[in-house]
Amino acid sequence: MSGVIALTIAILRFLGVLAFHSPEYLTTPQLRKRYDAAVIRNIMLVALAVAGGNSLVNILIHRVVGFVLLATNLLVHKFFGWCWRPSMCSGFQ
Repeated sequence: MSGVIALTIAILRFLGVLAFHSPEYLTTPQLRKRYDAAVIRNIMLVALAVAGGNSLVNILIHRVVGFVLLATNLLVHKFFGWCWRPSMCSGFQ
């Protein structure tokens, strides 16, 4: 779920950067009069930090879970002779 949030923020930020860099094509004149460029830059920086932090957490959690699953699989194979994925245990006889 948090990966979906990070991806959504990244897509929205990309669209925001496109609109920010070429406002004459992607925004209306009324909108350009109402927003401050410094505020938009700060909002984009916060969105970048949130999406990047969320992605980093996902990577770290995935690696820890993957390591735990691999270690559990190898221990079960070692002590009980059963392997969840035989291709993972082919070298550990």
